[in-house]
Amino acid sequence: MIFPPIYIRWKMSLFMLISRLRANYGDVPILCISPAITQRQIVQYMERMRKDLNDKKVYIAVLPEGLCDPTTDLGAVWHPNYKGQMKMAMSLIPYMSTITGWPLKKESFY
Repeated sequence: MIFPPIYIRWKMSLFMLISRLRANYGDVPILCISPAITQRQIVQYMERMRKDLNDKKVYIAVLPEGLCDPTTDLGAVWHPNYKGQMKMAMSLIPYMSTITGWPLKKESFY
């Protein structure tokens, strides 16, 4: 796959962000999240960036399409409102438990 020039700038920006996180927080898991509404090509970019970074503690999550109801879960400029944010958070809790080693608790889901 040939990546466009914008990918290079995007990747370098993410590398810089991750290096700053590493400098301030050490060897902690980092979760990069992509909303389903983005182009699928972004996920390919994220996978390539993770491979190029060669950091075993950088993870990727793609929120599923249809997770948020566009009539009730979105607010200003189609950004998730409180209800939409809750749905996204609840969908990520099991994965975050896996990558951090934190136990899942019943309270995590209400």
